[in-house]
Amino acid sequence: MTADAPAADPHRERPAAGGPVRDALLRALRVTVAGCLAFYPLRYGLDDSTAALYALFAVIALGALSEVTGTPAARTRTYLAAVGVGAVLVTAGTLAAVNTVVAATGMLVVGFVVAYAGVGGPRIVGVANGLQLFYILPSFPPYAPDTID
Repeated sequence: MTADAPAADPHRERPAAGGPVRDALLRALRVTVAGCLAFYPLRYGLDDSTAALYALFAVIALGALSEVTGTPAARTRTYLAAVGVGAVLVTAGTLAAVNTVVAATGMLVVGFVVAYAGVGGPRIVGVANGLQLFYILPSFPPYAPDTID
């Protein structure tokens, strides 16, 4: 150390342990575990492949594609609200799958609404990308309204 070098500031914040790579790995692990816990009991326990697929995509939409910040209680409330909105989008997507033009027009509307819903605050912005997946998956033909329940 030379005489010209500044002394280390003891009040300076230290970088988070592990950094972004560690955070990404932990997030991937959480999404993987949640996906397995959502998919396998529905698929093999209840023998419902449709519900298992939607549960897995819900985990991917909210766990991997969404970035929600805040306290654990606030994040939980945001995710529960997003699941409610997601149920509406799944129903709309299933009903729109009757016709490709209807499904594509619905995607335009859903994409527009979800993109501009971000003016509602950071929590809505955090789940906006994931919410689109709730519409996209069921809007692909074949038309299967009996799967809504």
